[in-house]
Amino acid sequence: MSDHRDMFGREIKVGDYIVYGAVDGRSGTLRAGQVVELKPPTANWRGEVEAKIKVKAWSNFRSQGWDGKEKSGRLDKNVTLGFLDRLIVVDPSTVSDKIKKDLED
Repeated sequence: MSDHRDMFGREIKVGDYIVYGAVDGRSGTLRAGQVVELKPPTANWRGEVEAKIKVKAWSNFRSQGWDGKEKSGRLDKNVTLGFLDRLIVVDPSTVSDKIKKDLED
């Protein structure tokens, strides 16, 4: 059995699309991502074994600034996520074409 499971207990695999909570500035937001690597479980600072994943991340945060420019899109760097029970794997058919295109290499 894989140590890489989402909040519903579903296995997380490379290539899966996920949705997870994040903070941008002072605002809570949802981010989408695509899994690019499953990291082996390692002990955290409390000695608890924890699995992590690396994802290409996409943020839906939009500017509230004076220029009004939309900031939605892929983040510059891939991110490593722990606490896998706080994210969900989503069916690719539910992911918009814009997000899929933005996450392409």
